[in-house]
Amino acid sequence: MTRECPRPNLIGRLVLALALCASVVFVAAPAYADSATEGAAAREAFDSGEHLYVAPEAGQQVDAGALAEAVGDDPIYVAVVPPNTPPEDVLVVLREGVAEPATYVVVSGTEQAAQSSVICSTQAQPLLDDASSAQAESRSSGDLTDFLVAYVDSLADAPEPGDDGCSDEVDSSGSFASAVPWILGALVIGVGGGLLWLTNRRRHRAAQRSRRGKEVTAALDALARDIDEVPEHGDAQITRALQDARDRHIAAADILADAEASADFDEALRACREGTVAVHFARERAGLAVGRLPEVEPVHARRVADSEVMLLADGQVTVYRSYRPGAPYFFGGNDELPAGWYTSPVGHDRLFGDIAGDE
Repeated sequence: MTRECPRPNLIGRLVLALALCASVVFVAAPAYADSATEGAAAREAFDSGEHLYVAPEAGQQVDAGALAEAVGDDPIYVAVVPPNTPPEDVLVVLREGVAEPATYVVVSGTEQAAQSSVICSTQAQPLLDDASSAQAESRSSGDLTDFLVAYVDSLADAPEPGDDGCSDEVDSSGSFASAVPWILGALVIGVGGGLLWLTNRRRHRAAQRSRRGKEVTAALDALARDIDEVPEHGDAQITRALQDARDRHIAAADILADAEASADFDEALRACREGTVAVHFARERAGLAVGRLPEVEPVHARRVADSEVMLLADGQVTVYRSYRPGAPYFFGGNDELPAGWYTSPVGHDRLFGDIAGDE
């Protein structure tokens, strides 16, 4: 199929087809007519002896008498179907079960396709495209008569199968070229849809990162205010608890600076909650009002009764049932490690060694 324009070379046609089909990404195409239905209707007309079929919704006209005079008794059959009906699909229906040599033409809006077993098969489509270009002005008015008559006349001088210069290979400007706009259109739709999906996904992730970033920033600000409100009064326990809180504040800020995934923001919030618990201890010891303790993370294992000293693969660690200065790392526990506050960071990547004893 080709577009109604002067016939360029293949590269030019590819570029033109891509430019035309790119608009499909942004503008919804009209609904397609049913190729099988149109093909069956044309087939019925041709079987009854007609050489021309014009669908009621085709929106174009043909002088049947003039075309019949040009065709005569030659096996040339023309179907004019509604716009946006793929001409190649109609051709498939027309040629099903037909053994006699013939030339078939299908016109759909500004597109057309042809196949022939009477002339050299590689010439059927180029001759049709040439006739369309030559009769562009009359065709643009919706009258296909001159265009189709010109094509029928050109078939008289076309080489027959087996003649010198006739190859049975598909010509790059023939049926393949007629399918190029549809192929490129599908590619454009696919690429456009993929880009739209990626853009929306990036926007969603950016919005999510912004929301989570604001959540962590608010927690950091609240922790900093809580730390500043606690006077130390020379109390070593308060001083150590406040230092634990500052350390967790710094850790959370460092994690936030490089956060990308949801797990990064979760880890930053966890550090803020650990710091908040340390500040709670300091406020309570300083005689200040305290609020409700935040849950650092869910508990997945048993809690220690008071404290336990453990030997892990990389050293000794002490775990307490509740926070105390010097043990600012909470772990919810697993099959090997109990839940509690640890003197050094632990997690699923640290292996339980042995319980050395209780303090």
